[in-house]
Amino acid sequence: METNKSDGRPAQSERRPLGIYVHIPFCLQRCRYCGFYSQAVGGDSSAAQKEAAYTDRLIAELLGKGSEIGKDYQANTLFIGGGTPSILPPGIHRADY
Repeated sequence: METNKSDGRPAQSERRPLGIYVHIPFCLQRCRYCGFYSQAVGGDSSAAQKEAAYTDRLIAELLGKGSEIGKDYQANTLFIGGGTPSILPPGIHRADY
């Protein structure tokens, strides 16, 4: 296995592929058939605050774990699912991360 001489990690071409699933647990209403964790936020005045706090924490965790996981893995797939990811307002995914 080829290594990066500066830090001993596998070269980018040698890292194993990794799929990442990101769960967005917000829905307008809870569906009876759904077995996934979610929170109904339809009509909730604090929904925007909950969504922003969740997204900020999620991004912080991805960035924190990403540097460690990236030593051996190369993320090649990102799936965003959960409740209803499209419920998040435009702009909540800030470009400064």
